Amino acid sequence: VLEDLAVKALGSWQHQTTRLRFDVDGTSVPAAVLSTAGGSFLDGAPGPAEQTQGELQLNGGALDGRLVFVAGLFAQWENAEDNRTTSVGPPLVSASTTSNGSVDNWTWAPYLQATANVLDWLSLTGGVRYTEDHKELTLTQTQPFTGAVLFPNTTGSKLVPKW
Repeated sequence: VLEDLAVKALGSWQHQTTRLRFDVDGTSVPAAVLSTAGGSFLDGAPGPAEQTQGELQLNGGALDGRLVFVAGLFAQWENAEDNRTTSVGPPLVSASTTSNGSVDNWTWAPYLQATANVLDWLSLTGGVRYTEDHKELTLTQTQPFTGAVLFPNTTGSKLVPKW
């Protein structure tokens, strides 16, 4: 018979929008600039990102407290965009490259850990966790003035189960 059962739910959510303009060469003349500030096609675009994670736990015992356990499920999702323009040379439009990228990642993991109090002076603890990860990146690079595609739209996807 199960005893002292407790359920716990944890969660978090985060949203951010990144804007930057960075002088890559570090000199007084802006010879190389990376930008995600937005406002024009030479300034890229702000990069929104969201992360969400949650966990559900079940804690309890059995056999008059001689067995205690925690079981649960963890999950996390992440979506982000990075739309940057890198400009090199005076004027800064002479060699511009636009990079549009997106990330779509998720992971989930069920787990169980239990401790058996065998004797007053002896306890045995064991557990198992299974994790599955999915990672996906899409990236396209173009030159806005020539329309040349430098890095075609590619997607990498991988499921990685782990014990």
